[in-house]
Amino acid sequence: MKTINLITKETTTQQIKSLMKQPAHSEHGKLLIDEEAMIYENEKLIAVYKKYNGDITTLLYACEGIRFSKSERANGIPTNTSSIGYIPRNPLRVNACQPSDLLLNNPVVQDVFVQHAEIVHESYKEFFELAYQHQLDEFVNGSKPLDKAYLLGNTTFSGGVVNKDNSLHYHFDTANTPNGISCMLMLANNINGGELVLPQLDIRFACQNGFMLLFDGQKYLHGVSRIIKALGGYRYTIVYYNNKGMKLCLPPDQEYERFKELNNKKAN
Repeated sequence: MKTINLITKETTTQQIKSLMKQPAHSEHGKLLIDEEAMIYENEKLIAVYKKYNGDITTLLYACEGIRFSKSERANGIPTNTSSIGYIPRNPLRVNACQPSDLLLNNPVVQDVFVQHAEIVHESYKEFFELAYQHQLDEFVNGSKPLDKAYLLGNTTFSGGVVNKDNSLHYHFDTANTPNGISCMLMLANNINGGELVLPQLDIRFACQNGFMLLFDGQKYLHGVSRIIKALGGYRYTIVYYNNKGMKLCLPPDQEYERFKELNNKKAN
């Protein structure tokens, strides 16, 4: 596997704010990563881009079996996504930790994503041992551990999201727990563009079919460049991570009782 050493570009707060108003563009990532590589910043490993050793046929089947919902991120970016596993409380919508539509309505497809999460998890442990151990200590085995029912199989991931044909403006993954790594699987066919651009590092990753990218999406600004699809083209990414909002979740039965009690108080 190729090794690439980078030095972070000096980026001011004002430049970051300006970039976050823009769509991602390949010009902001002069170095294209399109082969297996380990990326270091000042001699610290920050990203791993490698071929995925799982069965991408079943992964594509799962993606094609999803009902996606169009929505907007908190910063107004339109998305075409589907959540995996459970969703944390949202006082403005549903003030309870709840199963995703996928888990409720298509558990067979949900199970496929869980199986792949367990494969991805092994690479997470292998390449980012310290980040993994932090997740294990603080999130899974901490003083207030997350109930195992909320985890994706035998992993430390609390959930994930599937993106379909999403070109995204620059953003940070604000939902991630501190020091968490975003673990992304890529499925692509007959497309141009759709690269993941990290302007602070002046690099971009090609969205290649059957590749995996592990990186700190909370620390590094990133976005997806414009996607141009030919006939039969598609771009799916599946991102597994730890959502910090899940730390508030009680065990599912207690969470349900809490939600009922809140509704009763509102009714009274």
